[in-house]
Amino acid sequence: MSSNLSAEAILVAGAGSGIGKAVAELLLDTGYEVINADLDLSAWDNHSPQALLNLKTNLLCESSVHDLADAIASQGIKLGGLVFTVGKAITLPLPNLKPQILDELLHLNTLSFFSLVSKLLNKDLFSATSASLVAISSLVGQTGARGKIAYAASKGALDAGIKSLAMELAAGNIRVNAIAPGTLQTPMLAKLISTIGAEEVEKLAADYPFGLGFPQDIANLVLFLLSLEAKWLTGNLITIDGGFSAR
Repeated sequence: MSSNLSAEAILVAGAGSGIGKAVAELLLDTGYEVINADLDLSAWDNHSPQALLNLKTNLLCESSVHDLADAIASQGIKLGGLVFTVGKAITLPLPNLKPQILDELLHLNTLSFFSLVSKLLNKDLFSATSASLVAISSLVGQTGARGKIAYAASKGALDAGIKSLAMELAAGNIRVNAIAPGTLQTPMLAKLISTIGAEEVEKLAADYPFGLGFPQDIANLVLFLLSLEAKWLTGNLITIDGGFSAR
């Protein structure tokens, strides 16, 4: 393991697919011990190298999150970091946006992150030396997009809360940062195509000087934020969008 890496395990919430899976794979390849958590971890059944633990977890269920924390504690593991990649996007104009949809996105995209961190803190699971928390937000939380009121609101709330959390956890030498990716080529993009059509997605892609990104692009940035090379970074929202916001 490289000298600039944390010696403890990294918990990747949402490791079953997309950005989370790319992050977990890169961390394992780099030498980290990794704990995967997600509702569906079938992609890890025959994966090599193997994670330290694969924990089926429903982050919308308090008892499931409690079981996750207990499982980590029972193994005597301390966390050098948490990468939170769980999220859901819905494209609906305001007249069709029912309150329960907004509640669902706020619960999953925003509140579940803070609830998870709270459980881990209460169990004293973070390293006493240092730890780094990285949450995946979205460019939409900053720029907005048609039909994305609920999604943008949930990500904007996550971004704001992270700044306060960073101030709160600094005394314990825990850093907290968020990454705001532009549009990536993930299963979520396929859902977007089915919602607004391939032609509209092609128009969107044309606004990216370096084209649409890939989960691996985000994983590389996560790796840096977890490392001690980023020891002076906390409370930041880092945009990575292939030049989209520079237009």
